[in-house]
Amino acid sequence: MAHRYGPISSHHMIAWMECESALVTVDTGWDVAIGESYLDSDLEALVQASLTSEKPVSHVLLTHNHRDHRLNLPFLLEHWPDLQLCAHPAGNVEGIAMPLQGGETLVIGGQTIQALHTPGHSQERDELSFYLPEHRFLFCGDALQPQGPSYAYSNGPSPVPYFHYGDEYQRTLERLIALDPLHILTGHGSFLASEQGKQWLRVTLTTIMRIDELAMELVERYPDKGAEWHAESVYDQIADERHYGLRAATQRKRQSTYPGETDYERFDRPGILDAVRRAQQIF
Repeated sequence: MAHRYGPISSHHMIAWMECESALVTVDTGWDVAIGESYLDSDLEALVQASLTSEKPVSHVLLTHNHRDHRLNLPFLLEHWPDLQLCAHPAGNVEGIAMPLQGGETLVIGGQTIQALHTPGHSQERDELSFYLPEHRFLFCGDALQPQGPSYAYSNGPSPVPYFHYGDEYQRTLERLIALDPLHILTGHGSFLASEQGKQWLRVTLTTIMRIDELAMELVERYPDKGAEWHAESVYDQIADERHYGLRAATQRKRQSTYPGETDYERFDRPGILDAVRRAQQIF
């Protein structure tokens, strides 16, 4: 789905800003790189925007190194070989021209862009969000993962967010709530106005905090059980509390979107295990 707000446009997994003499993109998408059609792809949308505006792409701001956010980069470089990749070095992405740690303020073609280090989701802790203070507009990557409209009802692909470090993720979400953006664009193309954005932030934070609470309770009550047992018990309890459905929750423990791991093992377990291990250090 395409969106437009002032100088900002988006198409599925990619977004771009029109500056004075160039376009600046946030992430690259991955559709063409994984063999999908060029027609209606993120790459085609960006090429058309460049042709229409008669401006090249000068910078790519990468939110994190996950494949779905960066794999189209070589195709962008074919069209605009002088573009500069701006990313956190912890992601180990090749070709970074402008390393960003978070805290930097970039001024590109008259557009002021603040880089924020917002870890928690990625194992490499390389996540960056990008904030346009003039527009109070936030590009948050994968920081928002409510998995449903409220904590009491999850209708997303999972009852829990995909994350690795719960304590850092909580601080990230609290920071973004305090930022109070008027508009948020997620890394998967959801365009959120102020109140909906705040709700998504709050629901994601509530879920992460509840995972921590349950991990503490279960580790204290059953100290002889292993981390995997605790993690699965937390997952089952969250799925129940969020009315996700026993059948759907069980299915995630069996189905494999990627070879070698179930969806539960790849996406749901990492952050819950982090909460369990932090609890085990206390009890």
